[in-house]
Amino acid sequence: RSGLRVFRPLLDRDWADRLREELRWFASSLGQYRDTEVLLSRLAPGRPMAAEPARQVLRDRMVERMSEARADALEVLESARYLGLHEALVAACASPVTTQEAERPGKEVLPPLVAKAWRKFAAEAEALLATESVKPDGAPDTQWHQARIAAKRVRYAADAVAPVLGKDAAHFARQMSKVTEVLGDHQDAAHASAIAREFAASADAELAFALGVLCGAERAHVGSARSRFATLWPKVSKEKLRRWFET
Repeated sequence: RSGLRVFRPLLDRDWADRLREELRWFASSLGQYRDTEVLLSRLAPGRPMAAEPARQVLRDRMVERMSEARADALEVLESARYLGLHEALVAACASPVTTQEAERPGKEVLPPLVAKAWRKFAAEAEALLATESVKPDGAPDTQWHQARIAAKRVRYAADAVAPVLGKDAAHFARQMSKVTEVLGDHQDAAHASAIAREFAASADAELAFALGVLCGAERAHVGSARSRFATLWPKVSKEKLRRWFET
């Protein structure tokens, strides 16, 4: 879906948009299962998160929620709509519907598309760091999530063009993978803290306190991810890493 967005000028717009819409549907259909799986992994024994009662209650509820999400996911995978998407993806790989622009040499048309994705992400990153420095609570989690989406587009674009544009693109993609890893950790911790708050709202006093401790631990992970990103940003935003697509 990210590739269809970044390389849209090379693709027939209607064809690409239809495929992206179906991929969006599929991703959202599996989102509940994935989010539940992530939170369960963060509740694994031995992780320094919170009191055992809160951990166990959340694990029990997450297992129940995951069972429901798995049933929904299997229903999606057995649906005619998914089979149609699968066939459309196979056809897209074999014979994508491209524009005239795609007939030009890759070394001419690909770098500007990566550059455009980079500029959007760079603007998101600078806005995040600016907000972090002036707001007591920093930028909202939703803003960090949007930056993560933009970063993934850059990373996947660089990965996609590396076979054509060479080692500089591959090196840049590896640097961007560090960014997406940090922002992914941020997203998982933010989601875990939100789930803990959700359950605390209807818990008794003792359990609500334990869930609050867990939520606080996850917010600490959020803060750590933000600090790691602030440290990483000057390194990945160096001009020399971008010369291959900005010259």
